[in-house]
Amino acid sequence: MQASEWTRLSALIDEAMELAEDARDAFLAGWLADDPALLERARDMLARMQDDRFLEHAGPAEAMAEGIPAGRRFGAWRIDGVIARGGMGTVYAVSRAIGGFEQRGALKLGHADGRIDRARFEAERQLLADLDHPGIARILDGGMEADGSPWMVMERVDGGPVDRWCDTHRLALGRRIALAIEVAEAVAQAHRMLVLHRDLKPGNVLIDAGGRIRVIDFGIAKQLALSDRTEGALPLSAPYAAPELLTGEPAGPPCDVYGAAALLYELATGRPPIDLEGVPVALGIGRVLERDPRRLTELRAAVPVLADAPARLVSDLDAVLARALRKEPNARYPTLDAFAEELRRVLDGRAVTARAGERGYRLRRAAWRARWPIAAAAAIVVALAGGLAATLIQKREAIAARDAALAEEARSEAVRQSLYLLLAESGEMAGAEAGSRDVLDRATQRIVSQYAGRPGGAAPVLHALGELHFYLGDYAAAKAALLPVVTARAGTVPPETLAAARYDLAQALVRMGDLDAARPQLAAAQAFWAADPAKWRARLIDSRLVEAQVLRADDPKAAAALLRTALADHLAMHGADNRQTGVFHNNLGVSLQGLGDLAGAGGAFEAARTVWRRTGLVETPDALNTANNLAAIEALAGRPERAEPLFAEAVAIRRKLFGASAATAALIANHGKVLLQTGKVDAALAALGEAVPMAEAFAGAGSMHHVAALAGRSEAEIAAGRGAPLATARAAIAAAEAGKAPPPGIAMALLALARAEGAAGDRAAAKATLARFDAMLPALGPAAARLAEGARRVRGRYLD
Repeated sequence: MQASEWTRLSALIDEAMELAEDARDAFLAGWLADDPALLERARDMLARMQDDRFLEHAGPAEAMAEGIPAGRRFGAWRIDGVIARGGMGTVYAVSRAIGGFEQRGALKLGHADGRIDRARFEAERQLLADLDHPGIARILDGGMEADGSPWMVMERVDGGPVDRWCDTHRLALGRRIALAIEVAEAVAQAHRMLVLHRDLKPGNVLIDAGGRIRVIDFGIAKQLALSDRTEGALPLSAPYAAPELLTGEPAGPPCDVYGAAALLYELATGRPPIDLEGVPVALGIGRVLERDPRRLTELRAAVPVLADAPARLVSDLDAVLARALRKEPNARYPTLDAFAEELRRVLDGRAVTARAGERGYRLRRAAWRARWPIAAAAAIVVALAGGLAATLIQKREAIAARDAALAEEARSEAVRQSLYLLLAESGEMAGAEAGSRDVLDRATQRIVSQYAGRPGGAAPVLHALGELHFYLGDYAAAKAALLPVVTARAGTVPPETLAAARYDLAQALVRMGDLDAARPQLAAAQAFWAADPAKWRARLIDSRLVEAQVLRADDPKAAAALLRTALADHLAMHGADNRQTGVFHNNLGVSLQGLGDLAGAGGAFEAARTVWRRTGLVETPDALNTANNLAAIEALAGRPERAEPLFAEAVAIRRKLFGASAATAALIANHGKVLLQTGKVDAALAALGEAVPMAEAFAGAGSMHHVAALAGRSEAEIAAGRGAPLATARAAIAAAEAGKAPPPGIAMALLALARAEGAAGDRAAAKATLARFDAMLPALGPAAARLAEGARRVRGRYLD
């Protein structure tokens, strides 16, 4: 909501609140009849303000005024006393009464009078049970009373709020920042489980006896698969709440970035970012929406914690918090992981991205970090000044490249997080009957249609949607989302966005087998990044992944060499424990496999699998690709009985996590072919029959995935003695030729046709088809040997 809109709305709401309750809606409707959208916002805000839970906080006296008597039992738990009472329920100190062991907890009891949604409370209980992080208080038990009151018992944290603990222990600013990083890391784990906290504040972050942070009270957390339509008003803490939570706008990970930043702001200054003490609700919300927090640099002289800290530390933290507390969600750090990484830079003295635009900042920071070596060198000999200046310039460029790489990795991670958040919200957007992919498809179509005349205006959104489609394995949909961005009128799309969109489109086109269309898109993206290699070095290195895929069709040895060089460059910049390192190892394995080096390929795939384990990315599309490739190595080595369970496990995980996609189709097809080799003909036929339409839908007709699935299905139909193997093989030929499949795809289809013709007893046709196949062998590259072996088997069975 724009500040001007809020100014108008705030004044009208203030007047409405002075009227009788039954006259308020008519008053707003009269004044806002010309703006239906603002009227809807006004009604929503009025409803929230009229709810007695809005911004409700029980004080100590109120919390202890009433309560369930001590001694009452809830399941295995006995009430010991009241801890607190709030809008979402009452919290009691409890101890285990049965079970043969002692245990203490905090029991949260929901209202049975309709003030809390039962489904919401049960969902909260389940999401807390799913969370597993040392910084998040665990759930111990839960149940439902006869009157419908839901309850759950959580781990009791015997410790005070983080702000009080910091002040009691007189912690320096650096230690307070470190605690905020721990909070961000804990809630980031909740984000990975599709959970937003939405009420981060000092009172919800406790410090236990061991000095560790424990985040509590996910009582208004939103599991993103739940519908907002049944939530009602939320008991928010306005001084720490992101603006979108107060205006009813959709909330995502940036709302908790704001909350974590607001928490750190209070730890640093002793006050919340926007002080609302004694301010009426409507006016208070207006302040949150319109006022910016005072800068730390302005408060430094008056705040002991800031005054005692180095000026460099305060200045960097000031810039980071200013960005994290921006009113617009997309102007903040996209994820808590990105925010935490920026805070680590503050503590380490590295350049922070929030100050990237300041003139001379990076050079000053490079000099600061190298201050002791510089002083020593100057003391030894002044004549080294020229060489030292050159060293500083190199260091500055290295830091700039490193910062750009980290920023880009944070952006990519934000996209991946957004994927899960978007898909999880599909239920509330489209109802239970619509799948997440349907929601994503409709969102893409709607945006493309809405911005048909000015695609530049939707470029960032379309680019993000394209990345989401690609990550899901829906390459055709990714292409549809990205094409309007790369074909927009010159100058209407930011050049950085255009380059990234061109690269992602090239990736999708490569997966669809259209290398000719992919080459110019990739070249244009690389040309833009090469114009400023210090800034875009990470992007250039990563682009070698797609470049190698394109190169592999013409020169597989050169592709493998390119990947080895790029992997070394990536390791030098990022280290080993990150997603891209695993992708490089995996793609190198694919290239080596294509060259027939099964041992080298297996080693590369194992290296990738090690990265997935170390980085916690075991259940991701990248890790599943590696699992598929390892299973393929077993199959190619003549061990289908070892490959089959590996494929089966990978298929099960991919189905569960990602549903139908081009990658899922490829995995199912590979599993089907191995099932066929192990004699499980019916299972193979079912798998390949499923893979064909899925590959066509998500990778495109005539893509390598589609042709491979059709060829495999034809072979399974021959083995099963049913179906129409000849028609299926002819369909593979037609699709391959019409869809611009690469030579190995066409050769694979020819081989399937020859096999089907031989099985049908048409030896002459089979010979003619194999002659066409033989003529293609020189163009097949590394795939020639494997396909030639398949042709030899066809001849041996049907023609010799």
